[in-house]
Amino acid sequence: MNKGLANLHVYALGVTREGHLYAATRGGLFRSSSHGDQWEPKNQGLLISNVNAIAANAGNQLFAGTNGTGMFRSDDNGMNWVQLNEGITPPDLMAIVVNRSQHVFVGGAGGVFRSMNNGQSWTKFNVAGGIYALALSKMGSILA
Repeated sequence: MNKGLANLHVYALGVTREGHLYAATRGGLFRSSSHGDQWEPKNQGLLISNVNAIAANAGNQLFAGTNGTGMFRSDDNGMNWVQLNEGITPPDLMAIVVNRSQHVFVGGAGGVFRSMNNGQSWTKFNVAGGIYALALSKMGSILA
């Protein structure tokens, strides 16, 4: 069941509406189109291999959070990644969620940040730091 997944330290899993499965690992980001049977690396444009978080929005854009180089977005199923850190400090990210309004929230060493424009810019959402997990409640509230 682990053909191609080079690193077994999986920090997060994500799935797109198309059914692609993504694994965020210490060795980079991997995609499976076969329900986890086969994995292929998807790291073109990522500046570091330590990927801590992965999430997708309704438009199948992917968001990857890293430890040290911040946030990246892919518009092509992980083939290429673009760094998007405007407003995020420090760029040590541990968690990502996307709410029903398609706002992206990231948590990490600097607290929680929100983007209302698919990661182009970020604003501080709270003042606490050291966020390692995020979740959405049924009512749409962000839990950290």
